[in-house]
Amino acid sequence: MWSQLTGMNIMMYYIIYVFQGAGLTGRRGNLIADAVQYVLNVAFTIPAIIYIDKWGRRPMLLVGLALMGFFLFLVGGLQGRFGQWGNIDGAPVWVITGHAAATKGIIVCSYLFVCSFAITMGPVSWTYPAEIFPMRVRAKAVSVSTSANWLFNFALAWAVPPGLSTIAYKTYFIFGTFNFAAFVHVFFMFPETKGRTLEEIEDVFSQGHIFSARKKTLEEVKAQVGKKDYDDEKSSDVGTP
Repeated sequence: MWSQLTGMNIMMYYIIYVFQGAGLTGRRGNLIADAVQYVLNVAFTIPAIIYIDKWGRRPMLLVGLALMGFFLFLVGGLQGRFGQWGNIDGAPVWVITGHAAATKGIIVCSYLFVCSFAITMGPVSWTYPAEIFPMRVRAKAVSVSTSANWLFNFALAWAVPPGLSTIAYKTYFIFGTFNFAAFVHVFFMFPETKGRTLEEIEDVFSQGHIFSARKKTLEEVKAQVGKKDYDDEKSSDVGTP
């Protein structure tokens, strides 16, 4: 869900309208600028795939969400400060005219937004769901996660065009707020899964009263709740049908 609410696919699907509203004129220039965005998305995904097990999931998510929220607010701020309602091809468009620096700033922020997603949230949003569910429900749970991802993709693909044509630059503030909300959610509720087995993750979640989102090993969990209490809980779990 959060990977869609970051606004990434919207910035990819409708980037031609984003740049058009930024004041980038000319079909050829707009298409070239759009192509650069897609190339950056692919290029910055590669180091994330290589180093995801070194960097860890939580740091990547937190850094990515903070950066994406920041860049979206910059885009919305520049649009709101220098833009105005205009008419392009018979349709009302919030557009920047006569401010080359603002136009370039929006294009750069859009590129940095995409790079921030590609190197953080992009790969982690597909890796993380498969690492937090116990084996008995893993396949079904990951299927539900994937379905939810595409459901939100579908909903936002339909909702954003009317948003851009009515509330214009405020649309970026909405998605920027989603990013900061996701940052808070990840910070308090998402445990680190790097270097841990599925059984260890299940044990961390089972200790809800002492849950910590930082990386906590199975040994630390035992030490905190007491080995006797831990073994009693595991025995009762085994005896439960």
